[in-house]
Amino acid sequence: MIETNVDLYQRLGLALPEAKKDVELGQDAFLKLMTTQLQNQDPFKPLESGDFLGQIAQFSTVSGIGDLNESFATFAGSLASNQALQASTLVGRSVLAAAEMGRLPEEQSFSGVVEITDSATDLNIEILDGSGQVVKQLNLGAQDQGLAQFIWDGIKDDGSKAAPGEYRIRAIAEISGEQLEMNTSGYGYVSGPPSLSGVVDLTQDVTDLTVEITDASGQLLKNLQLGKQDEGFISFQWNGLADDGRQVGPGNYKMRATGTYLGKPVAYETLVETRVESVTLGKGGQGLTLNVSGNGEISFDQVRQVK
Repeated sequence: MIETNVDLYQRLGLALPEAKKDVELGQDAFLKLMTTQLQNQDPFKPLESGDFLGQIAQFSTVSGIGDLNESFATFAGSLASNQALQASTLVGRSVLAAAEMGRLPEEQSFSGVVEITDSATDLNIEILDGSGQVVKQLNLGAQDQGLAQFIWDGIKDDGSKAAPGEYRIRAIAEISGEQLEMNTSGYGYVSGPPSLSGVVDLTQDVTDLTVEITDASGQLLKNLQLGKQDEGFISFQWNGLADDGRQVGPGNYKMRATGTYLGKPVAYETLVETRVESVTLGKGGQGLTLNVSGNGEISFDQVRQVK
């Protein structure tokens, strides 16, 4: 017995999908309709050749527009796919984008984990520099078996700030009256002081370039004198120290660049390098929107360079 598609759908308890109705007038149907019209025309009032050619021209125009729309739809789909692929490669990378606001980050610290094989009555963490000298001791007291977390803010036992670099961690636990060394996460890295870096886009050579850093209230905090500069991208960095010597807190700060060109002050665009946290794919060909660290959302059109 031959099983038809109808029998198969009924046996599986499924409804047979409705056949797709052809509601469009294709070229073959149009020509058939045109031939029928010619065969049944009034012999005393035959169809004018101009009318006949006009109908053919109208159909060709409509058909061409339909094909063009289909081609554009395919092209738009291809662009959307390319944008999605481009967006996926941007997350986590740094971009150089036009911005007059930059973020001064907080100073970073080092955190780690100690693997304790049994309950300890006392746990001590020693931080050693490259020469093997102990620069910091952290007492974590009694700890249960498992993973014990610790954090070091980079301040040494003598109160001074440890220099950026790699440090060794040694953990000693007192278990059943014995001093035993435990496994740790290994080496840690202590960052340097916070800094804000950016780029000035010089459109011509200048005899004097100055970058002003102001806070949210517009108060001038720092004047960076970069002197004579040639046309191009000019990098600058601010260590967070104001002109009066105090260290300002983390946050967003405004940058303004001015240079002297032909004896007159000229304002120039500032750019900041920032990390891409997420990407939004726009609808209807609106392009990409990047969510960057410290500056919120920016259009991909504002990006000058991807690193």
